[in-house]
Amino acid sequence: MKNSIPIIFILLVCVSCSQQQARKPISKTDGSFIKESIERNKVLIAGEEKLIDSIIKNDTLKEYIASNKGYWYKYDVKLMRILLFLKKVILPILTMKSTT
Repeated sequence: MKNSIPIIFILLVCVSCSQQQARKPISKTDGSFIKESIERNKVLIAGEEKLIDSIIKNDTLKEYIASNKGYWYKYDVKLMRILLFLKKVILPILTMKSTT
């Protein structure tokens, strides 16, 4: 019994260290997954575009602008920045010129 354990261990090591062979594919793909994914994405995009259009139609107070890359955006504080610029930069310049 004592002699059989090392022999079994040596046999196991020899068998497990044999060179492995590559497995061949079971089946080939025909591209149906890609086609299904394209159709699924088209449906998702159409739904998202409808949602964006409904948000734009419901928000009549803001003006939405489409970018060249397909994004929609609106300005929340655009006028405030222009007014602050006028008050801080332009108005002092104008008052300095009128006093001289």
